Amino acid sequence: MATVSGRLDRKITVQRSTAGVDSFNAEILTWADFITVSAQRVDLADKERFGAAFEESKAAQVGSYAISRFRVRSSILTRTITARDRLTHEGATWNIMAVPSETLEGRKRFLWITAARDTD
Repeated sequence: MATVSGRLDRKITVQRSTAGVDSFNAEILTWADFITVSAQRVDLADKERFGAAFEESKAAQVGSYAISRFRVRSSILTRTITARDRLTHEGATWNIMAVPSETLEGRKRFLWITAARDTD
């Protein structure tokens, strides 16, 4: 059976934002790469959501999204990841949904990062 380390076969980049303002004093978020790490990806769900695209016409808008968990090695840097960060993986941007949680493999060895992305 493969070890957990052997299943960390993907690369993810966690990005952090910094806030600034434009010439009209509107807030602008600028994203910068924070850390790139090896990860294991476990897909949890593919969902469709429905909503009103335009209130006056009640036109239905269909969207879809995917939720996955990424297992990464626990480190000083990965333990600072929060839901305010985001990650990129295979060309897609994922919104981090929850603070990373410890896995069952032992204290401070690995963390799960749960994230979602639009699939439209």
